[in-house]
Amino acid sequence: MMERSKGQSAMPVPAELSRRIDPGTDREILDQLLVLIRDNFKRHREPYFYMKQLQISERHLNRIWKAFRQERFVDMIDKLVFEEASNLLIRTDMKVLEIAADLGYNSSAAFANTFRKMSGLGPKAFRKLIRTDDAFKKLTLT
Repeated sequence: MMERSKGQSAMPVPAELSRRIDPGTDREILDQLLVLIRDNFKRHREPYFYMKQLQISERHLNRIWKAFRQERFVDMIDKLVFEEASNLLIRTDMKVLEIAADLGYNSSAAFANTFRKMSGLGPKAFRKLIRTDDAFKKLTLT
């Protein structure tokens, strides 16, 4: 098994991107970015916040993210918010308006529209469907 030298990335970088990123420095930026996302994704979904915190350009942010994660940065944030919303709808009795506020939406309508785009259902319909499903009942009883 080959040992990694200092500064070498734990994840392979696709060949088409390897000329445009520095695996050592950009890996450090990615690690900082992951911490920022974990701590802030509910309040800050826009790339600008993360760019400002890391003092990098949007192009550099997207290049780093795509090199190490093979997806667009904004798509990942949307997925995180959707997963959190789904968990809150399933596991809590919070009102849709409360969930929307918790996730940084200005209105429950904006939240509902985004949720519907991701799941095909509005938040209330999603909750009702999941909670009437036998699989959910089994999960909550164990």
